[in-house]
Amino acid sequence: MFPPNKSETHYSSITPAEEFQAIAIGPGLGQHYDSLEALKEQLTYCKHPVIVDADGINLLARYPEMICRLPIGSILTPHEGELDRLLGSSQPRKERIEKARRWCRVHKSYIILKGAFTTVVAPNGHLFFNSTGNPGMATAGSGDVLTGILLGLLSQGYAPLKSCLIAVYVHGLSGDLVTSQKTQMALIASDIIAYLPAAWKKLSVK
Repeated sequence: MFPPNKSETHYSSITPAEEFQAIAIGPGLGQHYDSLEALKEQLTYCKHPVIVDADGINLLARYPEMICRLPIGSILTPHEGELDRLLGSSQPRKERIEKARRWCRVHKSYIILKGAFTTVVAPNGHLFFNSTGNPGMATAGSGDVLTGILLGLLSQGYAPLKSCLIAVYVHGLSGDLVTSQKTQMALIASDIIAYLPAAWKKLSVK
């Protein structure tokens, strides 16, 4: 049961963090001032790692003083544009990854840089490049699905690094299974969700 939000149009009140094993912030959040204030308060009360995606990352980029409120072990899931807003523009991808590496060391958190060979950046500087996924997954809502998978793993008690590695692999694998039935061009986010059971089954067989 979620507590009711004060506003009917945007996020403006926090969720009691002690009632949940894991919290994800960002998809559909928007960047309203009330949302900013609620995000500040939410991070203050979160004692366990949180997942930050989409407008959650954009708000951190606009108000970097909030970054120090992130609990240790938190996970950010930016695409390249969101990462550039957070850490400054970079070219090529190698430079982005090095910036992300430094950021993760300082803030003791994880970054999942989405894209071709999605990269998990750990606080100890280790990098993990994912082998699953395809260009058809660069579609609206695909990242939200990844956030949901991460949230499910964290809430089951998986450690942040293991959650990152399993989530990106299964997310990409599901997208690959979709293309066995339809083209990459026709792939949409709900297809990834529909094929998750098959992806989990394939993973368990391995």
